[in-house]
Amino acid sequence: MPEISREDYTRRRQKVMRRLNTLSKNKTYSKGAIEDIDYLRQRLPPVSEIKGARNFKMAFHVLEVAENSDLYSVRGRRRIDKRKIATLKSHGVNITSHQELNDFSDFMEEMRDYAVAHVYDSTKAAEIFNDNKGKSARELKELYLEWQSNRSKGR
Repeated sequence: MPEISREDYTRRRQKVMRRLNTLSKNKTYSKGAIEDIDYLRQRLPPVSEIKGARNFKMAFHVLEVAENSDLYSVRGRRRIDKRKIATLKSHGVNITSHQELNDFSDFMEEMRDYAVAHVYDSTKAAEIFNDNKGKSARELKELYLEWQSNRSKGR
């Protein structure tokens, strides 16, 4: 393993910290990234606070992971969202923007809470979302429950 210099760690840490600051100020992605940012800030102390070679190597490893991860930059978060949207589209859910992805996530979270004690049709839930974009997660859940009660009455 090549020798790791403290100057190199400091320079690269500053670069990652700038990315984290940019991410924390971004209106679109900061909400979901707060825990990731806090975690990384704890794991990347300044050189002056690192005691011992073992702790320095661990911090350097965390730094390398952060530099290559999509979680810790706005551009990386966009890439993650694009992959999620592509996956959802392949399953028939027509999502075109980050806002719609967040709305869909909120709705599916409502459905997960509901599903703890119930079995539900996730395909129909996605269909209801596609047909009623712009409504809140709670309203979408009500539409699903209405569909479900009408379906059970028809049996």
